[in-house]
Amino acid sequence: MEYRDYLKRQIEEAGRVLARIMADLTGFKNQGKVNEGIENVQLTLKSELDLDLDHLMSISSGELIDELADNEKLQEENFDQLADLLTEMADGLMWQNQTEKAKDLYEKILILYQHLDQTATAFSFNRHAKMEKVSQKLQEIG
Repeated sequence: MEYRDYLKRQIEEAGRVLARIMADLTGFKNQGKVNEGIENVQLTLKSELDLDLDHLMSISSGELIDELADNEKLQEENFDQLADLLTEMADGLMWQNQTEKAKDLYEKILILYQHLDQTATAFSFNRHAKMEKVSQKLQEIG
C-alpha cells in the first residue's frame, strides 16, 4: 500500500512539473522568445526530472523508451505529457529553422505515442490525432 501511494505521488509530481514546463514554454513562445523558452525547458527537465534533452536527442530511437523507463522520476503515465511538451519544443525548433533537430525530435515523439498506443488499455482518439499531426509534420520536412 505504501509503495502504491509513493508511486502515485511520484506520477502526480512529474505531471505537475511537466504541466508547469509546458505553461512556461507557451509563455515564452507567446512573447516571441522561443529560444529562451527551449533553454528554460531543457534546464527544468534536467533539474526537476533528471532528463537531459541533448542525451535523448543523441540516443537511437530504439533506445528511447528504455531510457525513459529507467528514469526514476518519470513514470510511463507521464509519457503523454512529455510527448506533448516535446512537440511544442519541436515546433519551436522549426520556427527557428533548426529542421534536422526538429525532425529528430518529431521522430522520437512519434515513437513515444506509438509506445503509448501499444501499451494502453483503451483506445485514444486524441492520441491518434496527435500521431497524425506529428506524422504530417515529418512528411512536410521530408
